[in-house]
Amino acid sequence: MSQYKRILIVDNDELVLIELERILEDAGFNTTTTWDISEAVRLASVRTYDLVLVGERAPGRHKAGG
Repeated sequence: MSQYKRILIVDNDELVLIELERILEDAGFNTTTTWDISEAVRLASVRTYDLVLVGERAPGRHKAGG
């Protein structure tokens, strides 16, 4: 197993994806980015991630309680 943690980043803002990816990879993390919740679910079904970051307004994201 790799010593580097895997992080999946989901957000509809491309600049957020780019910046988070840059910051986290510079810190030694392996990152995967997508703007689509359905794609994030697919990715998570074929690979294990140590952390998933999901933007508050990511497309397809449903708020809890309504």
